[in-house]
Amino acid sequence: MSFIAELRRRNVIRMAGLYLVGAWLVVQVAGTLLPVFHAPEWVLATLVVLLALGFVPALVFAWVFEMTPEGLKRDAEVAPEQSIAPQTARRMDRMIIGALALALLYFVLDKFVLAPGRDAERGVPAPSTVVPPPAAPEPAAARIDEKSIAVLPFVDMSQGKDQEYFSDGITEEILNALTRIEGLKVAGRTSSFHFKGRNESLGAIGAALGVAHVLEGSVRKQGERIRITAQLVKVSDGFHLWSQNYDRKLDDIFAVQDEISVAIASALSSQLMGVAPGANDAGLIDPKAYDAYLRARRELAQRTGEHILQAAALFESAAKLQPDFAAAFAGRARALSLAWGYLGMRAGDDHGTQAVRAAERALALDPGNAEAHSALGFVYLIHQWRWADGERETARAIELAPNDAEVANFAGDSYRSLGDFDAASRWERRALELDPLFDVNHVDLAWALLAQRRCDEAIAAAEKGIAIDPTYWTGHDALGRSRLCLGDTAGATQHLEALEGLIQQAPFALDLRARIAVREGKREAAHAALAQLQRRAADGETLHYTIASIQALLGDLDAAAVSLERAYETRDPAFVGDDYFMLPEEWPVHPGIRAAHDKPELNALYEIRRRNFARTPRSPLP
Repeated sequence: MSFIAELRRRNVIRMAGLYLVGAWLVVQVAGTLLPVFHAPEWVLATLVVLLALGFVPALVFAWVFEMTPEGLKRDAEVAPEQSIAPQTARRMDRMIIGALALALLYFVLDKFVLAPGRDAERGVPAPSTVVPPPAAPEPAAARIDEKSIAVLPFVDMSQGKDQEYFSDGITEEILNALTRIEGLKVAGRTSSFHFKGRNESLGAIGAALGVAHVLEGSVRKQGERIRITAQLVKVSDGFHLWSQNYDRKLDDIFAVQDEISVAIASALSSQLMGVAPGANDAGLIDPKAYDAYLRARRELAQRTGEHILQAAALFESAAKLQPDFAAAFAGRARALSLAWGYLGMRAGDDHGTQAVRAAERALALDPGNAEAHSALGFVYLIHQWRWADGERETARAIELAPNDAEVANFAGDSYRSLGDFDAASRWERRALELDPLFDVNHVDLAWALLAQRRCDEAIAAAEKGIAIDPTYWTGHDALGRSRLCLGDTAGATQHLEALEGLIQQAPFALDLRARIAVREGKREAAHAALAQLQRRAADGETLHYTIASIQALLGDLDAAAVSLERAYETRDPAFVGDDYFMLPEEWPVHPGIRAAHDKPELNALYEIRRRNFARTPRSPLP
């Protein structure tokens, strides 16, 4: 008897078919039911592995044993007259047919009953409503500009692994130098640093950041000497276009950075050198000053009130150690310009004045410092109410560094304060293009959209920022106000609670709580939040404009007029930063309120905004 015939006689082939059909059916049913009971993914994987492991033992069992009237016996022990193999074969055939019928029934049920429900949950159109697919998108590689690069965080190779801040600083300075090259798209710091310590392929990084090239490298520091290793890689094929080692003394670090930047730009294309990156600062840099500067950059990237103040102090230390260190003064101006948005103001605070002094000192040392121009423009607008000067400095920063994500972000904020929503949205989107993984850029785009009362779009932008960092409190603030813009007080309250969980009873949260209460008609709750703001104002915080806004919403217009006059006297930055009431005519009609707005410098701002609103109207107040 042949081996195949023996397999048939012992029903091994039937056992294989029955086992495979039954196992497939079990896996399909389990794949449908296990998610209903929220079973972890490993349960289904384990089931598949167990069924696979059981296949061979099932075949061995069929080969070795045979069913007889007396039960299971080893095949070798069964006499021919005792064998009921033919009956067993017929029974197994019926079992196989039954299993196949069940499999067919499950296929029909899954295809025409269960699948449409799953597709509907995922937003896939039903077969009767399928619309023609859109034109095939352009391949990702074709959309990526060949003149684009991401600078990945350089790896600290020092023996003590204690120079991470230094290697991060080297990365940032190379990145900043590259942003000065006209026509070169450079991924922003936050997005590049997102991949720090992650074992991602260069292809995945290039796709996520939308760049064609990646610069990676390492820093090894020993005493006052460093070795910087850098290599430029083409993302599409992993080909190394350029690599170089630099051994230098620490006191000429800026010269090393410029040398690397020029070499990289030359490797990309000589055509990219339309504006060559110049030296950051003349002369040698004190290592201790540079150490403080790099620590300040790291603090500034954290974007919390505490870190911003620490960054300002470290920049100041660097500037004291090196009085001709333009980048330290520019960094201090940037940090101080952010202070109001993250910390608010108190009576006697002079963050704006200090920021202007630091920026002006940086520009006296280096007239081409884009960071100083950017910070100066923002402070001119928010703190000093010098509208033309602020717009001029913002434009100059863009001219000097059109590919700097932070310059683009600040430009968006500045143009929003002037009511130029087209420019605000354009530059916030540019910041996102350059630094897509920085939560601040998503949320600031949300603020620009909310100022136009494009509430749904603002929600979508803010949600992307929160997805990157759920602890970024400004994102919850923007989401709460965007929900309120749509009249969704429940959604607004949800984000208010998240906001309060992060910053407790800060003025921003109290203001949002009062506005929600007003919308819900809960005047007592609104007055309670207002009373807390008034107590804080009495304690020295600059909150009179916020108080006036809530009083106006509550209909207490006499009190609102008094608070507005006080806000004007204290130069409350919210007078300029408010996106809800941006013109006197948007406030309730009241002679005292109109008089509070009728000031020469404010009238100049309102005329600028009216001209901009004429080009880009916004919806009426909700």
